[in-house]
Parts: sequence; structure tokens; C-alpha cells
Amino acid sequence: MVGAMTIQSPRTIGFAAFAAVFGLALVMRFAALGAAPLTELEANQALQAHDIATGVVASTGDQPAYVLLTALNFALIGGSTNFLARFWPAVLGSLFVLLPYALRENLGRVPALLLALALAVAPEFVTLSRFASGIMLGIVLPLFALLAWHRGSTMLAGVLAAFALLSEPTLFVGLLSLALAWLLLRVVDRSGEMHHWATESIRDFFRKVDAGPAWMAFGATLAFGVTVFLSTPCGFSGIGSGLAGFVTAWFKPARIPASYLLLGLLGYSLPAIFLGGIATFRAWKENDRVGRVLAVWAIAGLIVIFLYPGRQVHHLLWVSLPLWTLVARELASALYLPVENRPAVFGASLLFLLVSVIVIIQLSGAAGFEPGTEPFTGRLAIAGIALLVGALALVLIALGWSGSAASQSARWTLGVLAFFLAFTFSSRIQNRSFPPDNTLLTPGTAAGQTDLLLSTLTDLSIQNTGQANTLEILSESRSFSLRWALRNWPLFASGGVLASGAQPAIILTDGLDQPPALPVAYRGQDFVWTQSPSWTGDWPDNLIAWLLFRQAPVGQSELGLWARADLFPGVDQSEIEVLDEGPTQ
Repeated sequence: MVGAMTIQSPRTIGFAAFAAVFGLALVMRFAALGAAPLTELEANQALQAHDIATGVVASTGDQPAYVLLTALNFALIGGSTNFLARFWPAVLGSLFVLLPYALRENLGRVPALLLALALAVAPEFVTLSRFASGIMLGIVLPLFALLAWHRGSTMLAGVLAAFALLSEPTLFVGLLSLALAWLLLRVVDRSGEMHHWATESIRDFFRKVDAGPAWMAFGATLAFGVTVFLSTPCGFSGIGSGLAGFVTAWFKPARIPASYLLLGLLGYSLPAIFLGGIATFRAWKENDRVGRVLAVWAIAGLIVIFLYPGRQVHHLLWVSLPLWTLVARELASALYLPVENRPAVFGASLLFLLVSVIVIIQLSGAAGFEPGTEPFTGRLAIAGIALLVGALALVLIALGWSGSAASQSARWTLGVLAFFLAFTFSSRIQNRSFPPDNTLLTPGTAAGQTDLLLSTLTDLSIQNTGQANTLEILSESRSFSLRWALRNWPLFASGGVLASGAQPAIILTDGLDQPPALPVAYRGQDFVWTQSPSWTGDWPDNLIAWLLFRQAPVGQSELGLWARADLFPGVDQSEIEVLDEGPTQ
């Protein structure tokens, strides 16, 4: 007797596929989440949350939603860690992958699955989901608020909209991009049909449900959410701070050069730009209204970000989102092909993948040489020849077999490369040896030798007191990341001035050039504290090395550690007597 076989429905298989993609997103965002030290900007936000959680009067800055949610984490768990500081961005970055699943009936099941996969592995979304700030909140929360409204959950939409308003000013860059896209539709569509369709869609979206409960939930969240039910009155100061920061940035000098935005596009969105360009061409050719709107949205986002003086590379996420949506729709259309074309598509795809591997190997090799040298030029020449061979093969397949087979094989190859390169780079982010200082995505400077400093201080403390964090430390530096790193040292004081006759065990200064003016002998050691890009031109000299490995010149700031001489074993007693010549190094 043959046992009955259970055949799973496409719906069950689709749910399992989305669940697997969500699991991948969780791994990409939570693996070794707390391993890397906090940067200056991360530490600034985390310290505000730490102060609120410990009852110290503090400001929520221009990211009250992140600060208050993280403070709640610290208070409930009873401690503050790097992992908890990055917890909420990682959670929301993971939940972001579920947005295409919620819209699968609108996008189509296959495009929604491919878009979810792209959001799960795209380096720009993974990187900022692992960054302790309100950036991801400013992107995810407004989109989920719109989704809740679309589903009729108006009260939830009001709550999410309130928290979105209290997130990072990135939110307002996205809103302005959407507004400009709506205006651009009138320019690019002379018939006015597409602009009329978009306008009517927006009207139907907002008038199909009662807005009363949403406004009540929005107001209640602002009143009670920002104060954690009136227990933290300083939260009121955060209302409108993000919008104020966004507006005032228009009247200040540009934060970063426009070349950084171009590097961000090339370094993180190049595959999406290629495939998105193909999808845009097809959308105009086939009168695809959704594709056209997505393309106009991406273009509007670029215009706003380049014009905005307060621009940051992470604002490009408002360009990446419509681009990856275009890519998902384009690749989904390439999955369906006639039976007679399958041998040609499979064979051509393998050929193009082989050519791509050769190109990547040669470019990786060129990254290790100085531009202009013979090895560098030779490897670029081989990569160029391989590309020409691939292009010639594409033309021959189109002429000898069919244009559709050539087009589909090219799209398949670009799609595989896009996801492979995105996954590879995102995986490197979890590696502590990967240089975070040249990513450009995360604003501010990158962290340096924080772990080495803490290890040195801990060893000195255990050696002299028998406990890990009981040495008296005075810092003349006002570094946020230093305050965060030493937040659990009870005898640590930051930004202080030495009192007359004071002889703290440890003194921390900005570098070793200015030793503490004390008559007691101290020994000094410097640590790399912050790192940031320092190439001289608009581009790194070796652009290929940066694109593939983020290798480029780096500038550093140093932190000086001055330890009193009597903390070291075997020191002559005369070294700790009052000396006229000052500290020794």
C-alpha cells in the first residue's frame, strides 16, 4: 500500500519562503550586534538614553523616539550594553523585511519575495540596522504607519506616525522626496494620465477610513509616549526637534561633499541602478504605471538629497527602496520564459556568470596595486576583454537565437550578482576586522581602539586594587564614546579640570602632545580613538579598492592615557616624588 503524500499548497510554500528570508534578516542584523564599540554619534544617543534610565536629567536631542525606547530597554533590563543600544534599529530593520509580505497582493507574490530578499541582504539596510540611532526608525515607522492605515488599523497608524515624527530627520527627506515625485509626474507625463492616477490613488487611500481615532492615538502618543507616561518630562523637548533640525539645515553649509553621494550610489546601489534602469526603460515602453512612479520616486529622491545641505549618505535609502522594488519586479518578470528559450537562457546565464567571475577576480587583483602601475593596468585590461567577450556573446545570442533569451539571461546574471555582492558585503559588516571607517553610510567618525583601552585600564585596576573598574580616572577629553566606554567606572569623571594638588591614577587627554601639567611622574600611551576618510580629492585614489573592499586612506584622532608611575610594579620610589620636570613618557 502506497502511503498518501501531503502536497503543500503554493500559499504554504510562499509563507515558508518569506519566513526563511525573515530569518536571514535576523541573522544579518543581530549576529555579533554588540561586538563593535559605539561610534561618537552612537555613543551620544546611547548616553542620553543611559542618563534617562538612571534618573539623570537629560535631553532627548533630535531623535527622541530612539532615545526613549532605548532608555526603556536599559531601565527594564537594569543595564546598558552595546547590544541593547543597537537593539531597536536591528528589530525595526528586521521587521522592514516583512513589509513586502504585507503588500504581496499589491506587488505580486514573487516580486514581494524578491524585494524582501533584497531588503534582507542589501548592505545599506543591514549597515544602518546595526547602527545605534533613529535612522532606521525614520524610514521604517512612517512606512508601517501607512501600511496600518491601508489595513484600516487607524489607531496603530496614529501611534506609529507619532513615533515616526519623533525619529531622525531622515523621515523628512523621504517625505520631501515623495512630494517632489508627485510634482515630477506632471512633468514627465504630458498626457496627465499618470499624475491623475497617482492623485486619485492618494485621495482614495486617505479618505477610505475614519481619521478620528488616528489623530487621537497620535496626540496621546506625543503626550504620553515621549514622557514615558509623564515619568520623563524632558521628552517634551524632543517634539518637533527633528523637523526643526531638518529646516535649519537648509540654511547651513553642506555637511558632506556631493562626491560622497556618488560614491554611496556606486558602492551600495550599483547593481540596483543597472537593473532599475532596465526596469525603468521597460516601464515606459510598456506603459507600466507602477514602474514609472517608482522610477520617478527614485529620481526625486536623488534631486532632494543632492540639493539638501544637510545631506548624508544614509539618506540614499530613500533612493534604494524604490530602486530595489523596481529590481524585484524586473527579476520576477524574467523568471517566466517559454520552453523553447530555456536551453539558451540557462547556457547564456552560465556563460555570463563565468565572465562575471573573471571580471571580479581581475578587479579584486587590481585593487591591490597602485593605479597607473603595470599590474593594475594589466588586470583592468583583462577585465575589459572579458566584458567585451560577454557583450559579444549577448549580441550573438540575440541575433542567432532570440532577443528575449538574451535579455532574460542578462537579467538573470545581473540579479544573481546583485544578491551575491549585497550578501557578501553585508556579511563583512559583522566581521570586526572589516574597516568601518570608510563605509560612508554611517554618519560621523568610526570607533578606534576602544577595546584595547578598556583592556589596559582593566589590567591596571586589577593589578592595583584587585577589582576591574575601581581606579580613579579623570578625562580632559569630551568624547561621547569615551564616556560611554567608561560609564560603569564609578570613579570616572569626564571633561573635568585638575584641582590643585590632585593626583588621579589615570588621566585621559586628546593625544599625547599635551601631557597633564602635574609635578608627579606619569607614563603615557596613545590609542587610536576615532577614524574617518582622509583622501585628498573627491574620490579615493584607488576607486576599485574602495568599491570592493572599502580600502582608502584614513585619518585618525588619538587618545592619550597617562598612568601614575606608582601603578606599575618595580618602579623606583623616586619616580613618584614631586618632580620639577613634569610627567615622563
